[in-house]
Amino acid sequence: GDSVAALMAKGITDKQISQLINYAATDDGLKYTSDPKRFKDRESFDEFSKEILSYYTLVDDEDNLLGIIWFHDLDLYLNKQNPSEYGISFAIRLYAEARGKGLALPFTEEVMADFKESEEYKNHPHPKIWLSVSPENEPAVALYRNLGFKDLEINEQSSSVSKEYNKLLMVL
Repeated sequence: GDSVAALMAKGITDKQISQLINYAATDDGLKYTSDPKRFKDRESFDEFSKEILSYYTLVDDEDNLLGIIWFHDLDLYLNKQNPSEYGISFAIRLYAEARGKGLALPFTEEVMADFKESEEYKNHPHPKIWLSVSPENEPAVALYRNLGFKDLEINEQSSSVSKEYNKLLMVL
């Protein structure tokens, strides 16, 4: 049918990790992300997860993965001596079955409300939430603005980490 019964859950199961790895390899909608590399296999997932504060999943009634949100500990990732301007980055993915159904906003709102009550957030030395997005990805930019993210800058230098060009930085 047209409607997807979608439930938010904190954490991610082994079954969902396998689905995540499969989506990263097969979903065309992810080709502008680093997902094909970061979720190439279980080892890559585990390595990436060392810097993750929380995973949240959007699942159907059989616990299949429809979407995911993660909060990345930028202080850990960037390993800065003076990380005061960094904090936490936010990322969301919706997979094919869940796209275009108006799920991104309620999923993100529910997750944000939960995350802001979490120890991971409250105990973080720099509890600012950032994200980076391709400015051409208009639906995503609109979503983030709806959630209260403010544009910071467009970073046009290529980053050696992710080989991304022309990313808009936003902060909540």
